[in-house]
Amino acid sequence: MVTAYYTCAKSSSQQIRRNGHSGRHARYQCKACGYQARFVAAAAQRK
Repeated sequence: MVTAYYTCAKSSSQQIRRNGHSGRHARYQCKACGYQARFVAAAAQRK
C-alpha cells in the first residue's frame, strides 16, 4: 500500500483538505493557515 503525506509549504502543518481542482490536478488547502496550492507528495512510502 502506498501512503502519501502532504504538508503545507508555509506553516508545515499536515492539516490539508482537498479544495477543488486546477486543470487536471487536485488543489488542496491548509486548514491551519488557509494557503492553497497543488501539493505534491515528496516521496511515496510503501508499507
